Amino acid sequence: MKMLLPGNPVPGKETDPALAFFEEVAPASVKHQREVPDLSRSASEVQTQMLVDVDPEDVVELQFNDGITQWVSAARLQEP
Repeated sequence: MKMLLPGNPVPGKETDPALAFFEEVAPASVKHQREVPDLSRSASEVQTQMLVDVDPEDVVELQFNDGITQWVSAARLQEP
């Protein structure tokens, strides 16, 4: 399945120390990391996009400006 990722690439973020917690249960790795600027401040900026291959069971981590983090499966993001 394909997923369109908005935002700009974040170089050097291929590892995340927080993932060490999951090593014994289900090893995880960062495949892609993108940063989407605050739309209220960057309405005139062109957002780059990247089309990537994902498995339905891949987990997507969403981090919001207010500090909230949400994890959701790629399959769930594809639902209408």
